[in-house]
Amino acid sequence: MTSTVFEEWIRKFDSSMRLKGRQVLLLLDNATSHNVPDGLKNTKVKFFKPKLTAHLQPMDAGIIRNFKLFYRKGLVRHFIEAAEADKPLDINLKEALSLTKQAWSLVKPETVSNCWLHTGILNSQTSFSSSTEQHSSTDELVEEMEAVYLPGSDVMTAEKWVSIDEDEPTGDLMTDEEILEVVQPSSDGIDDDDFDVPPPNVSTKDALKAVNALVNFIEQNSSKPEASKNLDMAHSLKEFVRTIGSTKKKQTNILQYLKK
Repeated sequence: MTSTVFEEWIRKFDSSMRLKGRQVLLLLDNATSHNVPDGLKNTKVKFFKPKLTAHLQPMDAGIIRNFKLFYRKGLVRHFIEAAEADKPLDINLKEALSLTKQAWSLVKPETVSNCWLHTGILNSQTSFSSSTEQHSSTDELVEEMEAVYLPGSDVMTAEKWVSIDEDEPTGDLMTDEEILEVVQPSSDGIDDDDFDVPPPNVSTKDALKAVNALVNFIEQNSSKPEASKNLDMAHSLKEFVRTIGSTKKKQTNILQYLKK
């Protein structure tokens, strides 16, 4: 986060609140990037006192940690699958963004509610508990991490890995030299994007083959939780592939007709 990005965001946020006819109070920590511009009409900003963020800010009360847990769990699975397929143990931007989206979707509303209640900002008689969910996910992460290493090796605990970047700065202002280094092309004229290889085209036949294999896999594990739900999703996916294949055939026939 930089002051420029934050200023752009808060102006858009204020405009959104104005269009909705809402007057809101925005609580912020004292990060150096939180430079509030003048001219806000529908947003009033109040800053926390120093060292209160972890106690009063819901995101720091457990929401971010829960998200990180799911993200790193997905990252472990990604590397295991890459190793099993004899592929490089790396991750590109698209894959990282996909993992990020999936991880956030796994953070339950109950977890968010619980963290808000924990801060004491909201008064509610209803209490949600996400501790069981978090411990269960942590246990699964430990098992998957241990599967990567040989017995007796020095394995980082899942708890430590989830919070490994806890002390990394996220809101420092960039110096002019750092900004120039980011925006200027490299000296050899080669951009990292030049190394991105576009994914191969997948035919309808190959897609159906893959979906059918998925259906068979789910049916072989029908005793597992949510197998029935996932099987319905797989069949819906198969119908989606068939629809695309049918559309492509119609387009091909029309093009062939027009060429005559």
